[in-house]
Amino acid sequence: TKYMRLNATASAPAHTHSALEATLVLSGRLSDGERTYEVGEIAFGLPGERHKPAAVGDEACICFVAQDPRPFWRLT
Repeated sequence: TKYMRLNATASAPAHTHSALEATLVLSGRLSDGERTYEVGEIAFGLPGERHKPAAVGDEACICFVAQDPRPFWRLT
């Protein structure tokens, strides 16, 4: 788990994950490229699904991000 902060209009690089990811919006608004999430909403990312998280609007977006654990020895 981790916290993610994106300043207003900032975005993370486009990427994928090897496991299920859940992102809870704590403040601001978050876009995953397909939909915009408000405070209290959860964005789910499926393994292999490409996304580019971005803050929407004129305030920072703070999220709590949890990812399904994956053993380091598993290659797929």
